[in-house]
Amino acid sequence: MSCTNSNGRPCITWNLDSTINLNANVQGEGYNPLLIYEWSIDPPTQVISYQNILRVLANPSLSYNEPSIRVDVSASNKTQAGDAFTTVAINTPPQNGIIEASPTIGESLSTFFYVNTYNWTDEDTPLTYQFYYSYDIQNAHAWRALSTIQNVGYISTYLTAQSPSQNASIMALVFDSFQYPSRIITNITVVVSSSSLQESLLNMNDLLDSLSPNDPYQNLQIASHITSEIANWESRIQEDIENGEGSCPKCSLHGSCPVGNNTCICDSGWTLPDCSLSQDIYDRVIVIRQEAISVLNESYNTIQTNEMREILLNSLQSFSNSPLFNTIDTLQDVQNILESTLGIGNGTLLTEQESRIVANITNNLLQFAMNSDCNCDTAYCKQLENATREYLDEISQSSLQDKIPGEPPTIIETDLFDVVTTKATTCTISDLSLNAGSDTPEVRLSWDDPTNLNCSQELAIKLYAFRSPGAIFNCDAGDSSSNLKPNT
Repeated sequence: MSCTNSNGRPCITWNLDSTINLNANVQGEGYNPLLIYEWSIDPPTQVISYQNILRVLANPSLSYNEPSIRVDVSASNKTQAGDAFTTVAINTPPQNGIIEASPTIGESLSTFFYVNTYNWTDEDTPLTYQFYYSYDIQNAHAWRALSTIQNVGYISTYLTAQSPSQNASIMALVFDSFQYPSRIITNITVVVSSSSLQESLLNMNDLLDSLSPNDPYQNLQIASHITSEIANWESRIQEDIENGEGSCPKCSLHGSCPVGNNTCICDSGWTLPDCSLSQDIYDRVIVIRQEAISVLNESYNTIQTNEMREILLNSLQSFSNSPLFNTIDTLQDVQNILESTLGIGNGTLLTEQESRIVANITNNLLQFAMNSDCNCDTAYCKQLENATREYLDEISQSSLQDKIPGEPPTIIETDLFDVVTTKATTCTISDLSLNAGSDTPEVRLSWDDPTNLNCSQELAIKLYAFRSPGAIFNCDAGDSSSNLKPNT
């Protein structure tokens, strides 16, 4: 019996926050479909068995009082039987740490926050550290990396915020030498001191001018924060548009509304749906966004690590989620980085978190095309059809890479589409119910002729559920948020 961890490496210990796989084989042979395998595990914990594989699922709540788990397996056919067992030590993460941030209140994209975590104890040294931040601690997918995995327990960093201020959570992951992390969180308040977008753009420009070619990691972080800062300003402007009186009929006193059309036509030199922003400032926003995305791309190409890839993807997600401050050119820059730099669509294997980010970016690209070209007449919109298929194939293939039949489906939801992936056998596929949520139809699969099935045959299942093209690309549809996703 052999044991491998979630990274495919031999097990030395079991980190309770991750899965391990145990494979049973007769010595000198591979999987034998004529054998029946029976498994047991002590202490009891949730497992999935398939053929000669036992997958022990993550169980962080399992008592650390147990020094190890014991796994027994028996293999038998009509005439013979054999058994084996193994034990795997249960690892414990670092303990008793402290985290501190200074200052606890600072200014967006201006204050350097110093975060330090220390006093950790663990037998399995050396310890390593990684830092994250989030503005939505309840959302497990909202954490964004502030650092790569490093040997020191401190960082200094800028942060951004939505006006007038925002609470940010800083999380330190502290790993032992077997990569089992403890998590510890502290909170700070980030205040927006710039009184106008124009003033904030001057600060962003100064930061871009100060970048050193000798520090690509710091450059990546600053460029990422700049994309977030612009997104925060866009949220504020959108809120003003929705709640203010700038739209028709006033158009911020910089435009007019034609009779029978509730859309502002801006005077020369003004832009946005309510004509509230000068064209000069808008053009400057686009230039700084393009400079920031160029820095992101160049910095990642200099140091290609998994952590930097995650930071780059998060930045592209923020960058693409911008209905006011994007153009076809800026979104084509996003696609070029996805495809040329990150290899999305060319067989790149993504983590689950990366798959969710790429799905959100794809959704954002479609949303922009839907809003700017509601009949999908432009070449940009038309090329999104093939690109979307390639991106979703990459997402689903990555999700299926290490799955075994019997595991719960992986579900990734966006506003415009959902992706469901799972594995089954020819004999269990009829038991599946594929459903991503209340706005997605239930899909069941069955055989026309269920006789003489080969129950050892493994099937990979991918379901893409889209809103109908008529709901996405329809100039008369208005808000499509209430439409179901019936097309599969």
